[in-house]
Amino acid sequence: MLRAQKCPLPSAIPSGKPTSAFESDQPKRQLALALACGARVIVHSRRRVELAPGMEWEDGLEGLLARADIVSLHTPLTDKTKGLIGAGEIAKMKRGALIVNTSRGRLIDEPAMIAALQSG
Repeated sequence: MLRAQKCPLPSAIPSGKPTSAFESDQPKRQLALALACGARVIVHSRRRVELAPGMEWEDGLEGLLARADIVSLHTPLTDKTKGLIGAGEIAKMKRGALIVNTSRGRLIDEPAMIAALQSG
């Protein structure tokens, strides 16, 4: 198991807050730190992957966006993923949710993100 034994940044991830990964082939490695810091981890990917104990699977992107306080994107840029997060997806997110694009590329529609931020 790749779960970290101790959280090095105890205040970085609010305990019990759902955090999410989308399009992650190895969520165990990428989200072990979040688990160690007490976060709930919800995962969605194009294909079902084995999850570490304590992680939850979400079948659809819409469900993941609606449940998560922190959305972390881990997917390559392709024709299918370009603009993956647009105005419709942003509208489905919780008010005050954070989104982190750890990928290279334009997974997020920047004009839609700016409009959402400006509108509150």
